[in-house]
Amino acid sequence: MTLLAPGSTIAMAFYLPSESLDEEDKPLMEMSIKGAAASGTPFVSFFSVEEIIKLAEKVGLKEIQTISTKDMTEKYFKNRTDNLLPASGEFFLVAKTL
Repeated sequence: MTLLAPGSTIAMAFYLPSESLDEEDKPLMEMSIKGAAASGTPFVSFFSVEEIIKLAEKVGLKEIQTISTKDMTEKYFKNRTDNLLPASGEFFLVAKTL
């Protein structure tokens, strides 16, 4: 059961495990992991989409949706001319309480 007020929406970012990434995205993720660890803020967990959905359900969240990097690119970055893209392997969870 969640401790959030009824009608709340939660949005959070999470990263996929390296083995779930497309091959071309793995080197960038490895650099990010090393850089974060070197700066004293290491990544401590990675979740598959299935795992994050199960965790959200376990705490009582509803209307759960995940948004992938590809979804974000298509919706928000498609026509950019500056080549800015969202981080590879980053997903978002958006869910609500009842």
